[in-house]
Amino acid sequence: MMGFNHLAGGFAFTATFASFSDTNIFETPERIAATAFFALLPDVDHRSSLIGKLFYPVAKYLDTHYGHRTITHSFPALVAVTAMVLLVENALELSHHAYALIACLAYLSHLVFDMCTRAGIPFFIPFTKRRCVLPANPAMRLRAGDLRSEALVFFAFIGMNFLCWDLYEKGFWTKYNEAFSTVMHLEKEYQKGRGLHARFKSVEGDVVTFQSGKPLLMVSGRLQLVSSDEPLLSFSDGPRYRIETVSLVSVSADSLNQLLAGHFIEAVIRSEEPFQYPDGSGLLATGNSATLTNSQHVTIQPTRKRSEQLTEKLFQLEARIFEQRQEEKSSRLALKQLETKRQLLMEGFTAMSDYEKGKAIGELKTLKTKIEGFEVVTADTLLLDRERQQLLMEMEKIQVFDAVVRRVIKSP
Repeated sequence: MMGFNHLAGGFAFTATFASFSDTNIFETPERIAATAFFALLPDVDHRSSLIGKLFYPVAKYLDTHYGHRTITHSFPALVAVTAMVLLVENALELSHHAYALIACLAYLSHLVFDMCTRAGIPFFIPFTKRRCVLPANPAMRLRAGDLRSEALVFFAFIGMNFLCWDLYEKGFWTKYNEAFSTVMHLEKEYQKGRGLHARFKSVEGDVVTFQSGKPLLMVSGRLQLVSSDEPLLSFSDGPRYRIETVSLVSVSADSLNQLLAGHFIEAVIRSEEPFQYPDGSGLLATGNSATLTNSQHVTIQPTRKRSEQLTEKLFQLEARIFEQRQEEKSSRLALKQLETKRQLLMEGFTAMSDYEKGKAIGELKTLKTKIEGFEVVTADTLLLDRERQQLLMEMEKIQVFDAVVRRVIKSP
């Protein structure tokens, strides 16, 4: 692939993948220059290339001793270049490592595009000289120096750069959140402090509080900071939302926790008995009432004193059931052993000597008497199982809750 395509494709490739880490390669002239340099750097092993002319002594040495598209077009070279840029960034105390990312992606873009040519590149040299190509069908790969194909690819790269400019500028995740506007995405963008707008259907004047703790206000369908006229978030043609209030009376902890598993704005919970709930600092608090704000995946844990007694009673009951069933199992196993022994004696009777037959007859009579008089122990667990079920039902009814939960849901 020719140098101008490595430049155009290097910008498209690097900018696209750098957007996943919110790195805009077009943000400063230094980043643009770094992208161009590292997108052309692998061709430093070719004396006629632009980068080879700039570093002619290096290009002459590499071209003479190794040839074009060899060690500089390999995975070890990619790792070495990225590591060197990373070391320079660390030495200069640059915290974001943007240039190491640009160097890695731009250099990799050159290697990937050269894989798309007929000759390919020895990507894993010196481990193997076998050339890597994309795709496997030679007819679908570019012919190096074919101006018609190179021109088509060049305009495709230029078009991609123009069409994806908004993606490069804002970053992948911001564009993703704009395309998929849910409450969680709204919170994520709000926590990033982005100056965007949000369109939601809500009663004018409703106050909403998200995890950042800053109060927000619904005004004319837009979400903005209280005491501020500047809209905060915006998603184009996204789904509409409304605030729903759910009232629960005398429900179990499981039913309440199912509702609290989703995102909610506020939950006021009361119970006659104390219960445990997260206090917002990562610890558990205990009380008969609680007010939780802007949370999700919350679990309420009953702490009634009788629960320990019932649990101990249930444990003892299950131990008795297990013991009786084990006795029945052992009893049936003993009977089975007697029957098996009797069967083996009868099967081998004909092959015995007269003396052995006389002895076996006596033993068979003894076994017959034991089997006929054997009483199998039967586990009478019907009453115990019924008692266990009643105990479980009583444990489920240990504590009930009343709650009022306000949450954001999609409008129909």
